[in-house]
Amino acid sequence: MTVHEEIQAAVDVAHPLDPLSREEISHAVSILKDGPAAADSFRFVSVELREPSKETLRAGTDPAREADSVLIDRTTGVAYEAVVDLGSSIITQWTELAAGCSRPSCWMNSTSARSTARRIRGWSKPGRPGSDRP
Repeated sequence: MTVHEEIQAAVDVAHPLDPLSREEISHAVSILKDGPAAADSFRFVSVELREPSKETLRAGTDPAREADSVLIDRTTGVAYEAVVDLGSSIITQWTELAAGCSRPSCWMNSTSARSTARRIRGWSKPGRPGSDRP
């Protein structure tokens, strides 16, 4: 039994819109790391199900399971979107995202996240403007 067959055997998808399993996510990441994201500088921002179209679902056939991934090359700051066909183990799309895309929210450090949350809620430390505490 090959690795691909083992992964397919371990994955039991009851519905085409079921989220990716742990095995499917690992498989997508390994395909990308064996391909264009081989450098250690790549950071995976997200790996999730690429949902099939409504037409495909209405056709009644089992649609291909695909993983939609967003990656960032930390050395260049360039972000990429990749689509991996999990059944055939190939990368069907590798797109460089437009320059100047804002940083993903997962890159926020906890200090900036706290200060943003405080501004949104209007909360500040005691004795500061906007504080409702003495």
